[in-house]
Amino acid sequence: MTIQLNSYPDRAALVILHPNYQRQLPLLSQIVKRMGVASVWIPLRHQQPNIEDFWAVLQQGFAAQYGLNLPAPGRSAQSAARAVLESLRPLGRFALIVEYEDTEEASAVREWIATLCDQMPAGCQIIMMGRRFPHGLFDDPLIRDRSALYPVDETTMLNDYVNGKETQPLLEVFACGQGRALVDGREINQWEGGLPRNLFFYLIERGMATRDEIFGTFWPNLSKRDATNVFHVTKRKISELLNFDLTRYYLGFYQLEPNLNLRCDSMSFKEYVQKSAVVDDHTAADMLRKAITLYKGVFLESLTGQWVEERREDMRLTYVDALSSLARLEEKQNSPEVALGLYNRASMYQPHREDIARNIMRLFAHLGYPERALEVYARLERELKLRVNLAPDPRTVELARSIRQP
Repeated sequence: MTIQLNSYPDRAALVILHPNYQRQLPLLSQIVKRMGVASVWIPLRHQQPNIEDFWAVLQQGFAAQYGLNLPAPGRSAQSAARAVLESLRPLGRFALIVEYEDTEEASAVREWIATLCDQMPAGCQIIMMGRRFPHGLFDDPLIRDRSALYPVDETTMLNDYVNGKETQPLLEVFACGQGRALVDGREINQWEGGLPRNLFFYLIERGMATRDEIFGTFWPNLSKRDATNVFHVTKRKISELLNFDLTRYYLGFYQLEPNLNLRCDSMSFKEYVQKSAVVDDHTAADMLRKAITLYKGVFLESLTGQWVEERREDMRLTYVDALSSLARLEEKQNSPEVALGLYNRASMYQPHREDIARNIMRLFAHLGYPERALEVYARLERELKLRVNLAPDPRTVELARSIRQP
């Protein structure tokens, strides 16, 4: 989804681009262009754990980008920050862009950023970008009170780690793609084996399951006693990793804890698509765009097993339907180019779907590209022959004939 900058936090001294927002670089370009300021890029890597180690990187970057000379950093992070601000003074208004990995956890770096935040001139900002939230910075109230996270949109899993008012731990599950789980913005990277991770995602996706269903999925060849032991050990390991219980046993089912503060992309994806069928066109289009945004990759790509494969195929087909439904709504709004792009994306997942192929052919012909329409027809013929050894439907054949001979 395209981000509008109407809600951009102009007055924050430090803006952190949301680590779960995939298009950080295009967004950064939008922000800097809107601000109309000079930008200085600083790569803050794990190889530079303190001020002295990364000062040479700053000097090189300042000299290469603007011919600015950084003086010696002094003996403290505060003096280093003041030296940076003094060197940037000739640029007037500026954006100091910090691409970070791990060093924001170092105390010297926190002090450096805190001083920058405290003394940042009006109209200037630090903009930080990376693929995890820099929790270590927010131990310092000077940073926390002058910072903002952007963009924030709970409906597309861009949750607010800075100003959130959560009373329970926030569990975020990203099942589209490799599969990630975060508690209060901190990703669980060490699952201590594949079984806890697999069972975790299974319980999340099922919502509720009987003991027999769980045992049949994971331990069909074990005795009930052995399966029970393995299950409880694995379930306890999940609770230790989360630092809270994921499920409870009630009325014969293991079900997610009722007070669980859960945000899950695959659940929201399915909910948006289902609800889009019973609302007005404008609301439906908004829901479908959010669903399409949430589908960031193949469902749990790193896992195997029948339950995963079945859910993966269901998600894939639902995604194709979402693309096609939004394309139809875009056509109704007289946006044939947008609709064509959506149909083409759907066709990438199901190249043998004739209804999608016909819509692509029709729109190409409408937009004045009959040869492209016929290429789509030829590709469809090959796909149908290869997959099911069938010829195209008579409606498709007639559409191709009418395009050849208008």
